[in-house]
Amino acid sequence: MKNILKKSMTLSFYEMKARNQSTYLGFFWYFLEPLIMFTILFYVKRNIVNYEIENFIPYLFIGVIMVHFFIVATTEIMSAVVRNYEILNSKKIEPEVFIYSIFFTALKRHIFEALLVSIILMFFGYYYGFLYIFIVPFYALFVLGVGQILCVLSTKIFDATYLWRYLCQILWFILPIYYLADMQNFIFKYNPIYYFINLGRKLAFDLTSVSFKLFLICFLISIAFYFISRFIFNNQKYLITERIK
Repeated sequence: MKNILKKSMTLSFYEMKARNQSTYLGFFWYFLEPLIMFTILFYVKRNIVNYEIENFIPYLFIGVIMVHFFIVATTEIMSAVVRNYEILNSKKIEPEVFIYSIFFTALKRHIFEALLVSIILMFFGYYYGFLYIFIVPFYALFVLGVGQILCVLSTKIFDATYLWRYLCQILWFILPIYYLADMQNFIFKYNPIYYFINLGRKLAFDLTSVSFKLFLICFLISIAFYFISRFIFNNQKYLITERIK
């Protein structure tokens, strides 16, 4: 495992360097997509949706960067093995190297986004925005778990990749990113992403309402998804390259 992580970190570094070496804005391109989404949803909320949300700027920012990280990371991890099948078939490289490489690249981008958002929130007077960073490890573990399950699924059902991309677009509307959630609605009550978003928001601007129960729920979700995904992947990893030949 140590060797896999070392290879993944090295590959992740070169991938990020290659993506940004010919651009003017460099790493700031990673923040551009969630910023555009923030602007669109901010406009929709202010000009179309009539009800008010207290602390709307941090509420929207935290929701946008968390959903953006989830969509980007899971979508790219899902196609990691299929995209590199020629290398896997020709060389003795563990499939996990490509998965963790993409994961670390997405995680670095998310941390960069989170730091920029923290600075923006401090400008608006929300001085606890940086506390969101403390739940990133748990949230990232959950995202990695979902990504690994999807990666295995994509080698069994090739249409799953296209279906997941459509579902990810729907996430922008079925998750409470720019509107308030009704916990009686099963879409939120049984949606693990919602609990992470809720915790991230509470840490950023509503510390008094943070509960140990919410922390525990997020921790258990992240651990469960990661270890279930590892179990599934370890049982399928030697069959993956055979399926995609």
